[in-house]
Amino acid sequence: MPPPETFLFNIGYLDCPVSKPRRNPEMKLSAQTSKSILSRLVYSVSATLVIIALLFVAVPRTSTAGPGLLYVHGYVTDVNGSPIQGASVTVTDITSGKVLADLDGTDADGLYFVTFPVNDWAINDNLQVDVTCSLGPKTVTGTALTGDVTISVQYPLAIPEFGSLVGIIAVASLLAVVALVSVGRKRS
Repeated sequence: MPPPETFLFNIGYLDCPVSKPRRNPEMKLSAQTSKSILSRLVYSVSATLVIIALLFVAVPRTSTAGPGLLYVHGYVTDVNGSPIQGASVTVTDITSGKVLADLDGTDADGLYFVTFPVNDWAINDNLQVDVTCSLGPKTVTGTALTGDVTISVQYPLAIPEFGSLVGIIAVASLLAVVALVSVGRKRS
């Protein structure tokens, strides 16, 4: 309990002793009391702001479900950029290990396109696209930063076309080998 000549002037949770109104009828605060109140107020506001800032930094951010549908698409091509039709594509969420889609084959342009519901992915999930075609298996990874992810797959080998120079040489070589084997069997 304060002495009878003073009373407590309450600002929020700060209690500052002030003289009774009888002694100071104009309710003027002394310079020292004003500084004391102001310094406590500044300290309180500063401490509150520091605590709020620490909460923002210290609270861990968890991954949340995607904000909508997830579209994963891309092209499967050879080294020359020629599309590979009919390639089998599997998309896996590496983060959860869940297989998100398994397509039977890419279209004539080498395009695959997969749509997933909101609950099957989260922002920052790592995705893996596994492709299998006549050139063998190939794996490419990407990250779901938004709901539209493009992951294209390019094989380091080209599919030989029989109308190209490489195709003509391959067919001529194959015919030469068959002819030599045939001639060798007739002589035996």
